[in-house]
Amino acid sequence: MIPNYTQKWEYLIKKNGPYCPVQRDKGDESSPLLCTDLHHRCHNTKWRLKKFPLFMNSLLNLLPVSNFFHLKYPSNNKITDFQAEKYERFLERHPKISEFVNGI
Repeated sequence: MIPNYTQKWEYLIKKNGPYCPVQRDKGDESSPLLCTDLHHRCHNTKWRLKKFPLFMNSLLNLLPVSNFFHLKYPSNNKITDFQAEKYERFLERHPKISEFVNGI
């Protein structure tokens, strides 16, 4: 469960628009799909939640997607653990940014 799901959803939809940004990145705009879910770019597992507590449920790791498009491209926009580690260290060094991306 993502803390502050509704606020994060509203922020990301306001920022990206109601249509699936992943679909635009793939160049498939023939029939734009409305976003239906928030998806973790780095898989949300128990050990990752322990290793990257600031990053895992932050706005930096969440992406609005349509369920249909997510099933078609399940690994699109994934990031590596190395990249997640960089984000985590950044959020540790910048507590105000961390507060914003997690507190919305």
